Amino acid sequence: MTRLRNRLILLFVAATILPLGISLWLAHSLLERSLRYSATLELEQISQRLELTARQFYQRERQALKADSAVMQPRRFTASARSDWPEAVRQVAESGK
Repeated sequence: MTRLRNRLILLFVAATILPLGISLWLAHSLLERSLRYSATLELEQISQRLELTARQFYQRERQALKADSAVMQPRRFTASARSDWPEAVRQVAESGK
């Protein structure tokens, strides 16, 4: 009886530990392989290009806003000329914001 029990225990351990070991080994080897393929230098270059593009876009838009503000003249909307206000200005005034 104990011999059968020992065999069943050994079979159970082999049936659980062996696949677990193989799974861990496979996961480890796949992780190692994926880390070797990670292109950190390429990712750094892409990040730097994106930062440069964003900076150029910001500077271009800033210059465009400065140019627009130099050409535009501020308008005053007085309460006495409320009937001449554009619809958007009238809505803001009525909302109380």
